[in-house]
Amino acid sequence: MTIGKISYKYKVNESTLRFYEKIGILGPIRKDISGIRDYSSEDEKRVLFICEMKKDGLSLNAIKDYLSVSNEEGSYLKRVSILSSEKDLLDKKIEEMIEMRNRLLKRISSSKEFLSKKNLYCGKELSI
Repeated sequence: MTIGKISYKYKVNESTLRFYEKIGILGPIRKDISGIRDYSSEDEKRVLFICEMKKDGLSLNAIKDYLSVSNEEGSYLKRVSILSSEKDLLDKKIEEMIEMRNRLLKRISSSKEFLSKKNLYCGKELSI
């Protein structure tokens, strides 16, 4: 399958697929005699896996680490460790975003209070 078809099917930019190949989380992708990338079914499965891991919030470094772990006994502990570390980072981002949201809510409340004191609402309810 060509890069264009893979790109369309998985909604991934072609340059992103080339970048994934460059950094080693995808490929190397076989090229036909004309130099056009020809994705195998295994390559396609890898693209799907990478897309799923990205949707789950994993960084490219974590995905690369995860994929580099062999399938030997004991490798599952390493994979769990990678996933747990990414979950911890995601938890921290969520906490930071909640704090940002709370600060915005306070700013909105203060602004509404100021406007109501100055009678700048003109009788209209602000729906924020």
